[in-house]
Amino acid sequence: MSNYHGPFTLHISELHLFVADLTRSTAFYRDALGFKVVAHDDCTADVSADGITRLLRLSEKPGLVPRGRTAGLYHVAFLLPSRAALGGFLRRAIAPQLPIQGAADHRVSEAIYLADPDENGIEIYADREDAGWRDESGNLDMGTDPFDYSGVYYAAEDASPGMPAETVIGHLHLAVHNLDESLSFYRDVIGLTLTADTYPGAFFLSSKGYHHHLAVNAWEHAMRRTTDRTGLVGTTVVFPDCESAQAAVARANATGFPVTDAEGMLSCVDPDGTILYFTVI
Repeated sequence: MSNYHGPFTLHISELHLFVADLTRSTAFYRDALGFKVVAHDDCTADVSADGITRLLRLSEKPGLVPRGRTAGLYHVAFLLPSRAALGGFLRRAIAPQLPIQGAADHRVSEAIYLADPDENGIEIYADREDAGWRDESGNLDMGTDPFDYSGVYYAAEDASPGMPAETVIGHLHLAVHNLDESLSFYRDVIGLTLTADTYPGAFFLSSKGYHHHLAVNAWEHAMRRTTDRTGLVGTTVVFPDCESAQAAVARANATGFPVTDAEGMLSCVDPDGTILYFTVI
């Protein structure tokens, strides 16, 4: 997991979400999903798996309306360290009857889907061994097959008490207004590589050979997002080194996505209004 989400790979490290009710959302991520709340005030809460590293910032803002069919978060995918850990989550989800919306075997991974109280999509998944991700021609073999509920369930001996400390944001999946425009931005400006284009209406992109760190789809025929909506505000993009970050900044400025510097944090806005914060670790 660290090979694809560590300091030498371009990846997503955290999200900022607007929520309608901070108390309700905090309870969901802490009590239902098993994350830790590491900072909290009247308007904002930070969510972590290991108690140190922030994965989500939740902000309550007066007057928000549901995202509806506007561009933004399709789902955030939390990557667990093993199939056994996924089984532990499945066991823990059964007793309180968490609202699981579906599950799938994607060949490269096994995934469980649900949503938070603001209908932000969530994927909880575990990767298969990367040696089996590609077919004989070297193409990524990613699909949607039936989920092995019993196999995943019995991969764990009991229900997990919470999210494993090693949990990271494995990938981010966006609902976008213009598919080609978003592909061009994340590939040609940010610097991700297209890994799969066989799903109608979607593209999958990654760095360093991962199956995907980011996906974009036009399945919802989304309108462009306005700032009075719940859902995704921004995300942090981790670049592997200063050179790749500087190159992305130059490409963004040259193509109409100006990069700003606020208190030492570089950021730009993607074609649908999502703020991207640039960092190097």
